[in-house]
Amino acid sequence: MSSRDFSDYNVTAWLLMKGSSSEFIVSHNKTIKELEKVKRSDPDNPARVGFHSEVLVADALSRRLDVLRGETLVTQIFTERIPCSECRILLSEISHLKDVPRYYYLAYHDKEWQRKQAKGSWGVFLMNCYRLQE
Repeated sequence: MSSRDFSDYNVTAWLLMKGSSSEFIVSHNKTIKELEKVKRSDPDNPARVGFHSEVLVADALSRRLDVLRGETLVTQIFTERIPCSECRILLSEISHLKDVPRYYYLAYHDKEWQRKQAKGSWGVFLMNCYRLQE
């Protein structure tokens, strides 16, 4: 694995409870490169971004009847990096997600901290966290 693998991806894990049974849903984002392998983006569209992991999980849960009926509840959301402004808005606008505790360990806005930890590279920092780099 390279630092690029860790820079391009953001993993999210959600804890769901149905009675006394627990379930985890884990996903990573889909990068623009992955999406463009399936379908090329419009060259006139300057917004060339992928799908964020939080959006992918929220989308999957929006099609589950047990979640929509309130039989299965999302009780915790973890994502490696603080959700972007669009994902924060999305999560706060979905009624069954807005009060769910969210956990993360990297914040995009702390540029000084990034420079000190791994010269600004998310990938190198995450590799160090997972002990994949000496």
